[in-house]
Amino acid sequence: MLFVIDRLLYAHKSSATEGYEEKPDLTNNRIVLRVLSQPDTTPFFDIHTRLVAWNDAKTTPIPADTPSSFAQRIVSVFEMIWTIRSASDPGRIIGECALHRWNKETREMEFNAALLPEYRRRGFMTPVFSLIIPFVKKNYGVTALKCTTPAANVKAIRLTEKMGFKVAGKTNSSMIWIKPL
Repeated sequence: MLFVIDRLLYAHKSSATEGYEEKPDLTNNRIVLRVLSQPDTTPFFDIHTRLVAWNDAKTTPIPADTPSSFAQRIVSVFEMIWTIRSASDPGRIIGECALHRWNKETREMEFNAALLPEYRRRGFMTPVFSLIIPFVKKNYGVTALKCTTPAANVKAIRLTEKMGFKVAGKTNSSMIWIKPL
């Protein structure tokens, strides 16, 4: 069976609002957010073997994974997933960001993002937020964005606060954040 990730990427398309772009790559002068596609599966998989950002079985590579099987699982979990690239080197994937758990009634959606360690604290994540916020407002009618950070990750907490998120809840290991849009 031929695996075509591009077809899976838009499985949720029909649930989005009118005007949704089929391949919503997002760019500014600092970064490029490119929708995950078949040619990206190997570098995307390699990045996730290095990222320890998420402690979630659905989004962590397992020994039996291939790049394609891992990408299929990721695509099935998220509403949208992009690779993060520097605008100065758009051929290199430096991280990923994703939208998930879209609640149509409350008009809230969750956002996750992670960068490879060597790209952290270099000003890439703020432009990611600046692209994601108008996208979710326009295409999903979202009025609040949520995210979760590890409770012990001081740098992630600082960035989340800098982006205007407020604490909405806590667990032993995580902080849940919300940002009205």
